Amino acid sequence: MGDLIYANSAFVPGKVERFFCSTLTALVAGQGVCFNQDYGTASAVDGQRLQIVEAPSVTNSRDFAGILVNAKPVTTVLAVVEVLIGGGGLAYIGAASVTIGDYLTCDVLDGKFYAVGHKGRGTVKVLQTLTAAGLALVELCEGEPSGLVYTQTPALAGGAVVLTPTGRSRINGATVSTSHATWTLADGKVIGERKSIVITNTVGNSKNLVVTVTNGIQIDGTTALASVTFNTAAEEAILEWNGMDWALLGYVGATLAAS
Repeated sequence: MGDLIYANSAFVPGKVERFFCSTLTALVAGQGVCFNQDYGTASAVDGQRLQIVEAPSVTNSRDFAGILVNAKPVTTVLAVVEVLIGGGGLAYIGAASVTIGDYLTCDVLDGKFYAVGHKGRGTVKVLQTLTAAGLALVELCEGEPSGLVYTQTPALAGGAVVLTPTGRSRINGATVSTSHATWTLADGKVIGERKSIVITNTVGNSKNLVVTVTNGIQIDGTTALASVTFNTAAEEAILEWNGMDWALLGYVGATLAAS
């Protein structure tokens, strides 16, 4: 009879592995999880750093592991969970609607998939049209870590905010009122890492998001890039670490400063 053909069926040929989950809060099937790679004593050899997953966060956003196949209860520490690590499967889409062929990236906020970020691990290609949030068939992207997406609203008072070191930050600054929101982009860890920032809602009360770049270079390749200032919805910048500087690849509307 030859090989089985799963045409017109719900069969999903994804690759699933079992891990322990150290997150103390409940997680639902379809959410993205990351490896807990700072588990235990930093100076000790500890293989559990490749066996334990947890909810996404700013500190583990480079370490995407996959998508939960089953839910994790809130009461169980180090529960055994199944994680989709490659191929196709179901992801929890938080966006109001998606179309076949769209790309979405895991959001640090809750592990669901809302908006597109950078391609690589943590981003999926949607293989099902949805008109409401829920589970959808996706294909996991491969390659370097995407850095995930972090959709956040700065505090009313402004001041220092915490963004992911790579990946995409989506900033709703509408409520900022007291002082500018600020963040420092530290040097990258490996050549080719990317960081992008986009304003989704104009920063309120004539305030800005000011990003200080520890070591940066503008598009011309010679002018230093000391800071990028954002204010208005749709202002955006994308940078790539070249081993010495964050090289500005492109920007829209943002204000650049050389010193």
